[in-house]
Amino acid sequence: MELHDPYRASVPSAAPEGPVKPLDMSGVSFNSDGRVSSAATIAAGYTSSIIAARWLATLIDFAALALIIGVPLMTLGETVAKQATWLWTTLLVAYFPVMETRFGGSLGKLATGTRVVNIRGERPAWWQSIVRTALRLIEVNPFLFGAIPAGLVALMSSNRQRIGDMLARTYVLRRADIARIRTTGTAQVAGPVVSQAAMPVPPPLPPSPLPLPEDDNARWARPARD
Repeated sequence: MELHDPYRASVPSAAPEGPVKPLDMSGVSFNSDGRVSSAATIAAGYTSSIIAARWLATLIDFAALALIIGVPLMTLGETVAKQATWLWTTLLVAYFPVMETRFGGSLGKLATGTRVVNIRGERPAWWQSIVRTALRLIEVNPFLFGAIPAGLVALMSSNRQRIGDMLARTYVLRRADIARIRTTGTAQVAGPVVSQAAMPVPPPLPPSPLPLPEDDNARWARPARD
């Protein structure tokens, strides 16, 4: 059995061989002061009140779209309105992508103080808004179940997202909360960082050799000093 030497430094255990695995920090943003803040972290802290705000915004949008179709039918007549069906269809399809990419939200969201943003708190890109609009035909269709499917999914989602938000990687935030991401400018998404616990530990330095004792012959051969 090997005895423990109290004067000998313990050798740390060697790190496991192989590539160092980085920590997954995708989707996490950092402000200039180092605090974690992103659209995902803010949306995760919302209660069901954000669902009520989104529901109200949907009702306002339904009313706005009804006016886009109803007013021309009443003023121009049914014959002229049917001839311009392509125009009304284009307006209906372009309504959400144009409003979200240019203003951050539809008329309903502007009225309720909510915005559609990406992970950095910026307005969504065209492809993101198009994906949200395409899924809206199923989740928020007034001729099917209204906004009930979208509301149920967002209520059960950890980040209060409906399916269209999940596929488009967008979030719906309150306008006042976007400033928490942009306090000192647009937050940058952090890349993978390497865990310090996974870094290899360098081996300990060898102990310095002790000086050899001087024998008697060498000591007597040394010239005497006055």
